[in-house]
Amino acid sequence: MLSIMVGCSLLLSGGVLGMLFFLGGPAAFTQIPVIAYKTLDDFVLVAVPLYILMSEILLKGKVGNGLFELGSKWLGHLPGGIYTGLFTPTEAAAVGTFYSLIITFFVYRTVKLRDMSEILQDTVKTTSMIFAIMIGAMLFGFILTALQAPQTLMLLVTNAQVSRWIIFIGINLVLLALGSVPFAIIMALEIVLLCFAPQLATWLPSVLQ
Repeated sequence: MLSIMVGCSLLLSGGVLGMLFFLGGPAAFTQIPVIAYKTLDDFVLVAVPLYILMSEILLKGKVGNGLFELGSKWLGHLPGGIYTGLFTPTEAAAVGTFYSLIITFFVYRTVKLRDMSEILQDTVKTTSMIFAIMIGAMLFGFILTALQAPQTLMLLVTNAQVSRWIIFIGINLVLLALGSVPFAIIMALEIVLLCFAPQLATWLPSVLQ
């Protein structure tokens, strides 16, 4: 529920209100589908619904205590395959989904064909939520960039009478803290940090001198 609320808030603030008040009104709404398309126009993102489908199959199959041992036996080679270039993350997701079907249909026999309708519906819901958050975060970042918020904030930071090491450590603490918050908030905050990436790339080297 929190992820849905954050995703809707980002879509509303970044997509509708931001463009309505800051980028010329309704005429700017034409940018929304363009940004949405560019956000999702990446073959690697095919791995997202595949990994979710795999988890839904295993969850529905209630494999329980044997999941870790059997998963290590069947799926343990997937990370190695990715690292060595044997197959891509997307291909690994497809292989993992296939193996999860084998495990639940033929090994544990806890998933039936009639269960696939519910599994697919849950997969679509979760995938749609994640993609909505991604689109909302990118729209929010687009508004920030158009308003030159990164440049303004970096100007304040560079002119502040504060040690650059403190700012540098503060950024890392924020990144560390992101690991303990829901995915939707992580996406929103990381997009904001990405907006500052070009300025940080030129500023941080001077911190380490």
